[in-house]
Amino acid sequence: MGSSYANVHVKMNDVNVVRAALRKCDVIPAYLSKSGGGWISIFPEDSEKEICQSLSAELKCPVFAFQVYDSDVFYYWLYVNGEMIDEYDSWPGYFDGNGDKPVGGKVQEVLSLCLPGTTFEQLDELLHGKEEKAETHEAPSGMIGELMKSLTPKWLAAMTSPRNFMPWQGDSLAIEFAEKLGIGDEQATESWDDIDSESTELELVS
Repeated sequence: MGSSYANVHVKMNDVNVVRAALRKCDVIPAYLSKSGGGWISIFPEDSEKEICQSLSAELKCPVFAFQVYDSDVFYYWLYVNGEMIDEYDSWPGYFDGNGDKPVGGKVQEVLSLCLPGTTFEQLDELLHGKEEKAETHEAPSGMIGELMKSLTPKWLAAMTSPRNFMPWQGDSLAIEFAEKLGIGDEQATESWDDIDSESTELELVS
């Protein structure tokens, strides 16, 4: 069983301004990080994706929402000045086995938010992988065939995908993507429920 978590990241250094925006946009309660790498991270109690639009409109800056499901799938939504300009799903066929190629991920849009030295090619490979020529295989028979019939769609897709996209890759994608942006590993992999109420690194805004 993997981990599921979600968080929000604001491209800004002024914690006071972000704190005020959280209250004005009614995104409370929420934990608020210190500024680091040009980003401030938010861990709200309620849905993360929906708050990005209001926060980015209020703050007039880029706002990311990250989400990882069961350690397997990485999603993000990017809002700028109140408008969604990009969204990404690393494994659209996770639930039904149909479609293993990532959807979304506008590299040029995201690249402008990455750390200096990050290249288009690096980011594109991270988000979309390297295309490999698909090979056709005969369906296995016997015990192996019966086993494959019993697999859930995500495992079957992972085993047969020409991209060799394996389960649990959502965690590593979230971490590597965050690193390209300058967001810390902990900020990218925590949620409201994961945070220790005694933490001195985060501020509870209510």
